Amino acid sequence: ICWFDPRADQPPPPPPPPPLPRLLLSTDLCSQHAVGGEMAGHGSGNLVVDDTKRVFQPSTLYDGETSVKVDLDGEIVEVMLHPENGPLVLKVDGSEPGPTDTVKLPRAHFCSVDRSSMNGLRKPWSQWTSTERKIALHYAAKMNKQRMALRESRRAIADGD
Repeated sequence: ICWFDPRADQPPPPPPPPPLPRLLLSTDLCSQHAVGGEMAGHGSGNLVVDDTKRVFQPSTLYDGETSVKVDLDGEIVEVMLHPENGPLVLKVDGSEPGPTDTVKLPRAHFCSVDRSSMNGLRKPWSQWTSTERKIALHYAAKMNKQRMALRESRRAIADGD
């Protein structure tokens, strides 16, 4: 009996690539595990890169400010800031905002394993990053601009009748 081995004439397979350096973000610990199966940085709110911990530093951008002027396509819109809740938006009818009429961040993700970083609607202004603060301020300015325009158009219609 003669057996034919199709791999006999082929070169050996290439060696596997070297392992990648370990990079683990604590905000994505639901599916990422450290070497040895242990959860790195669990509950600490730290960024783990090659066993280096970096503690989150909240932004101080706009701290102490009561209002900020935002340039929207050449038009300056003033946004009031609540010291604990962040940018205030006018009510839908264009009237002045109340203390709870603030920009709220959408909930980015939910991870039942990692509770180290706050996110989404429950995140207080004091824990927002500088990028989140800038985006929220710009978003509030756009909303306020639209609501002020709606208020003015309603006044014009009411005055014209």
